[in-house]
Amino acid sequence: MTKPWDIFRYVCTWVEILEKHISTLNIPTEVLEEQKSKVLRRFQEYVEPTMSIYGNLDEQSSSAEIEKNLGLEIIVVVTETEYMSMLQSEYGYIDEHFDFIQFSLRKFCLTYGAALLYLSLKETETVIYY
Repeated sequence: MTKPWDIFRYVCTWVEILEKHISTLNIPTEVLEEQKSKVLRRFQEYVEPTMSIYGNLDEQSSSAEIEKNLGLEIIVVVTETEYMSMLQSEYGYIDEHFDFIQFSLRKFCLTYGAALLYLSLKETETVIYY
């Protein structure tokens, strides 16, 4: 998150690399379709933990589709989110800027059925050393 203006370039580059690599693997169509089905099923069955208080969401999730299903479980990880305060003070970012970035990332992730994770190492308690 130190350079939010580069986030989408990085994410799009990695997805392009994945797409090109998958096309070179000569995976049988049946195997690739089976993987895509698994990814779609996982995507459709997911229910936000906080949403469960609203009852059964099967009707909503059953119609969910992945626009660009690569047949892979994708996780987009945004690191160094503690720099958001620096972006506010040095670059004049406001909450609406961060809202737009987060909205755009969520929309991108929904397109690929990807998970989205934000990480911050500001607090030493969030780090487990082995």
